[in-house]
Amino acid sequence: MPLTTKSNTVQARNWCRFPGAAVVLAACVTSLIAAQPLVASAQAGAAKYSFQTPTEQYLAMRRAYPPTPALTPALLAAEPRKWRGQTLELEGRLSGIVRTDEGGATVMLDTGRYGYLTLSMSQVPVWLQSGERLRVLAVATGGDTANGQGDSGDTTVMIGVAEMQVVCVASASDIIAAESRSQKTAEDRSRRNQAALNAASAQLARSMSRRGRGALASRSRASGVPGRPMNGLSPTALAVFQPYRDFIWRHNRRLTAAEADAITSSLLLFSERYDVDPRLVVALIIAESDFNPRSTSNKGAMGLGQIMPDEAKTLGLSNPYDPVQNVAGAIYLLRGRLNKYSGGAGQKDLQSKHIVLALASYNAGMGAVKKYGGVPPYRETQNYVRKITKLYQQLCAGDGQKRG
Repeated sequence: MPLTTKSNTVQARNWCRFPGAAVVLAACVTSLIAAQPLVASAQAGAAKYSFQTPTEQYLAMRRAYPPTPALTPALLAAEPRKWRGQTLELEGRLSGIVRTDEGGATVMLDTGRYGYLTLSMSQVPVWLQSGERLRVLAVATGGDTANGQGDSGDTTVMIGVAEMQVVCVASASDIIAAESRSQKTAEDRSRRNQAALNAASAQLARSMSRRGRGALASRSRASGVPGRPMNGLSPTALAVFQPYRDFIWRHNRRLTAAEADAITSSLLLFSERYDVDPRLVVALIIAESDFNPRSTSNKGAMGLGQIMPDEAKTLGLSNPYDPVQNVAGAIYLLRGRLNKYSGGAGQKDLQSKHIVLALASYNAGMGAVKKYGGVPPYRETQNYVRKITKLYQQLCAGDGQKRG
């Protein structure tokens, strides 16, 4: 740890046979030439998932194909070509079903807000009955060509009609209950995180107060001042505290002595707690803020680890600019990404590819990494990953280790 310098129908077997049978993820998407990424993704993943209830399947499908923000049936009806292939979520009471010989159906959904909507279904779940209040995930199918010849042939575009194909359906009350449970779980996690961070902050405050630092001392710069680590650091962390502190201060000589102590103590404490190499954390924070605890990006990212507002809320941070809370949150987020791409491997068992993917995800988000199957082709993200891995290699050089 030392620090040195024309048919696109997608179906899956028995997806609608509830209860009793294992359910395979299916997306019944018909004639969606403009929706090839959606169709290809559904085809590739259809055989990978199995669920026991319509609720589980619906929530999984919604995560995989999130509804387009602000998209409404009225917009679909007005511009069917523009929105073809986009997903939207509806809720309403099923007022009628007209079944076809092929096993599909046309259904009438009373949404209240948007009036009565007519939707196509390739397959009808056996439990579906008129009068049920439903949540429906649907794909816009309007604006398709009449003869399958593409733009060169004649086309029939039904302006004023919101043409939609049902992808997945579930009981509205079951979805609402599941969403409520998920929200409660997130709130409980946020409270636990907040309690842990408050305890760490309180420990730091007690440690600082016992040193008897006056106002003048707390405003002094870190230059030439021996570090004062917070209580609770392990012998291993204490042994490297001063070199880490000196290194951090060289990256931001405007830090006060108290800030340098707090940042270094927090970095070592939470790196050890979450089993993350502190040198990797140092490299990440240099790339994010150059150890400026008051840094704010043009996208609203805050503090040393540039934590986004929604992340701060999820983590339960009362003050994202507080060095202790921010460093703890950043390391927690980094460990979560390392776990995702390494299968939960400890620090000693991490491979370079795990670290690269975790860094790319920290910068661009897990969705972007999933979408591109690796580091996204964004110049910012590629430069970000390259910068951190290079610096991490330099920081590890003193141990004779090689990373990245």
